[in-house]
Amino acid sequence: MSKNTYFHIIYDGPSLDSNEMDIKELAPALLAIAEALEETNRIFNRGRADISVNVKGSFKTGCFGIDLSVTQDLLSNLLNFLKTDDVVSGATLIAYLGFGIGVTTTSGKGLLHVIKWLKNRNISKITTEEDKATIFVDEDFLTVEKEIIELLKNYKIRKAIEKAVVTPLQNEGINSFSCSDQLQDNSDTKFFDITAEEIEYFVAPEPKDEEIDENTYETNLQTVSVSFLESNKWRFTDGSNTFHAKIADKKFIDQVQNNDISFAKDDIIRVLLHTKQTLTAQGIKTDYTIKKVISHRSAARQLSLPME
Repeated sequence: MSKNTYFHIIYDGPSLDSNEMDIKELAPALLAIAEALEETNRIFNRGRADISVNVKGSFKTGCFGIDLSVTQDLLSNLLNFLKTDDVVSGATLIAYLGFGIGVTTTSGKGLLHVIKWLKNRNISKITTEEDKATIFVDEDFLTVEKEIIELLKNYKIRKAIEKAVVTPLQNEGINSFSCSDQLQDNSDTKFFDITAEEIEYFVAPEPKDEEIDENTYETNLQTVSVSFLESNKWRFTDGSNTFHAKIADKKFIDQVQNNDISFAKDDIIRVLLHTKQTLTAQGIKTDYTIKKVISHRSAARQLSLPME
């Protein structure tokens, strides 16, 4: 079962008077809009429905406008196990993001509205009551659906919004971004507008790094390269992974630098290794630190002889 929902976006400015827009600017913006909708669908429908975003047509205006259609498909193999009333509709997903004017939400506000209202101000607190959430900035506040808070804190969606709004408006001659979910041929169509002066509000903030795991254990490592720079980061392999590790064993470093220990490529050391995993905006990052070098053996292999 499929259902189509339509919304419209317009980029406007002197460089678009000819109704033409550089595809290198347009294509990434459209892909970002599709990505934001797909992620929103994933959050709220959790595999119960798929959506696709298609370009339908364009406005006949002195700017550059596009009609987009969102097709929502309920997964046929699940139809016997879920109620279609539980699926968040494409129109509601559009309203949550703010690409529509919010007629399908009781607050009339979506993510774009919230970001524009915040103006990069720090949120003091967020309170929730039933299906509503109230965002406070000191004495100022805005009440929206609770679902929109999920979008506000989702870095992937915020980054997609940045690509759809900020990146095109950074180009000279493109002054505004507008969107609506009303019929585009209606003279009373209402649009939500973002001007080039407001794009700084829509730059996605970088999420704080989150420590997710930490461990210390004994293991054997083989040297790949040795460094005597201040960071003391050497390159090792454990047989399956190659990585840089900081050596925090000062006694061992002093012995190497004083030539008390000779080191060659592929030598093996047994160490007390500390690993720390951090979740960053780019994904999981692992830092390696050698707390103590327990033993060292040459890489030169020797044949076993029956010595008495």
